[in-house]
Amino acid sequence: MAIKIITEWHEGFPEPYPFARVFYNNAISILRGSSLAMEMIHKLEANPQFVINIIPTHPDEGVNMFMDEELNTSQTLSGSVITWDPAASNQTENGLQGPEIGLIHEMGHALQYMENRGWYMAYTRMYLEAKRQNPNGKSHPAQKVVEKDVLIAYEKKVARQLGQGWREKYD
Repeated sequence: MAIKIITEWHEGFPEPYPFARVFYNNAISILRGSSLAMEMIHKLEANPQFVINIIPTHPDEGVNMFMDEELNTSQTLSGSVITWDPAASNQTENGLQGPEIGLIHEMGHALQYMENRGWYMAYTRMYLEAKRQNPNGKSHPAQKVVEKDVLIAYEKKVARQLGQGWREKYD
């Protein structure tokens, strides 16, 4: 299996939430109501060369984020990393999203990286360079391209299949 749930702390990352596996399994149970979510998860699990470490984080410590294996500099955790707050809901213009939508959004970034690495890394490097030059600046257009792709291709469709709120744009 290419998806690992991290239950112990690794330097450079937030401490995992207690009962991390329980929260992940609960999110997957909800996501089973979406054929697209199940297709996404299957693709990620079916590729043994692509490892995703999912760290369910404390609400006050974590932010939902995907970090590809090329940017992960951890000495103790190899592969790509998703940090995910299993308690974070998101109020959108079209209703409430549960934390499982945050997880599937980050899995969408993992699929972008896995299926179209060159495209994903080009935009990610543009965004990170702009962020390095101007740490307090607004989001870079390159980030908006990557985020809009995830919203349209995955997040919005899964949320609608589950009867949850969806976003039209990334803020």
